Amino acid sequence: RFIMSLLHRHPQKFAWFKEEVREYYSGNGPKIEASYDRIRTDSDPPTYPEYEATLTGLEAEIDATRLLADLCDDPIIGNAINEMRWSVLQTHGVGAPLLTSDRPVILSNGLAHPGSFVILPIGPTSAFLAIKGEAEEEQFHEAPIAELVERINHQVVWQANDDISGSNDRPMMFVDERLGKGVPQFVGGGKPVYPKQKWDTE
Repeated sequence: RFIMSLLHRHPQKFAWFKEEVREYYSGNGPKIEASYDRIRTDSDPPTYPEYEATLTGLEAEIDATRLLADLCDDPIIGNAINEMRWSVLQTHGVGAPLLTSDRPVILSNGLAHPGSFVILPIGPTSAFLAIKGEAEEEQFHEAPIAELVERINHQVVWQANDDISGSNDRPMMFVDERLGKGVPQFVGGGKPVYPKQKWDTE
């Protein structure tokens, strides 16, 4: 849930959800009214006009919040991550610290195939790794540490929106060259939700 909340619960996505809900309500009033008798609960007014009179204008925010909560608790994605092999990548001895950002989760293109992974920096010298497959996990842990740090930092900065955090300001040039230039994990409007990528750690 924590990993999925990092993917879904940020201001741009919440604003997009609210706008989508507003557009749905404004464009589907007659359809909602026609199905009101079927979908209303015992606590709702008996007719749609009476229900409409109770609306406060905050429904888009409330429904968007519920949708985000459902996404963060999605059992299909949650179970896929739970069934992966979990470990911590240690990057001690490398001059560059791991960076994090407002979009810090790195995902493979899909979570069901061998080698599917989730990477999340959790400190300057450690990153959470969830991966499908024992051999694939070993490849990550045996990969050259300096190269792994650079690739993690590249993707974290590349997919960020505004904010990068690190233990010092030495990576400033690295950040300036990459910040926000990749495909974000979510942008709305039919764009890709996740960047397409597959890391080869051999």
